[in-house]
Amino acid sequence: KNEPVTVIDVRASSDLDNSENKIKGAIHVKLRKLQSRLAMPPLKDISRNSEVVAYCACPNDEASIRAAQLLTTAGFTRARVLRGGWVAWKKTNGQVETRPRGL
Repeated sequence: KNEPVTVIDVRASSDLDNSENKIKGAIHVKLRKLQSRLAMPPLKDISRNSEVVAYCACPNDEASIRAAQLLTTAGFTRARVLRGGWVAWKKTNGQVETRPRGL
């Protein structure tokens, strides 16, 4: 639809340790900290009516489903899950960027 999308990476630390990359432009947030991080930049500046997509590396998208539920509870009307998460993104050769170290 040619509109901005916010991508939130909720992969677990163990999954991040095995990857040097993330989806281009994604914001990494630990799932257990997502709710509190919604009050801080850059997440607090996201319109509650904009498209927000969460992804993880879980076999059944468990963490991204939980993230979408938290976002919906927080008032985001268009929170979604990237089906297949990180694994599916890599299989389709989606755009990635090097993840900053220390995250």
